[in-house]
Amino acid sequence: MAIRGIGASLKLDTSTSPSTLTDVSGYLNNIACGSEVDRLPTTVFQPDVANPLKTFISGGRDRTMTLTGRWTAAAEAFFSSIEGAEGLRYEYGPEGTTTGKTKIYGDCNCLNYSGPQSDVDGITPFTVELSVTSRTVTTY
Repeated sequence: MAIRGIGASLKLDTSTSPSTLTDVSGYLNNIACGSEVDRLPTTVFQPDVANPLKTFISGGRDRTMTLTGRWTAAAEAFFSSIEGAEGLRYEYGPEGTTTGKTKIYGDCNCLNYSGPQSDVDGITPFTVELSVTSRTVTTY
């Protein structure tokens, strides 16, 4: 069954000590999770084969989360404070945080924060790129 994205929840660690998870859902209008696997070539010579095949094995995996939202002073304060921080905890609930719903959590690094990006004909957005360093899927 399809789910409505408007109910998604994302909590991020602060870069201060002691660390705490902060609900940043209210700053965001898009959470894009990505995954890319290196392809390591294992192709060998194939004499007398009319249509030789390339073969690969999986290498390392890059997992990312790209966050976008409408810029506010509060969003600026939070995201600029974690830019460049490593080992931040995150907790993502694509269906919300109701008991029994999917919970994706782990650690990430905040690679960059780009904001604000003003446009005379639009709402001022911002973007955050996270590098996911660990990922576990369970339920709330």
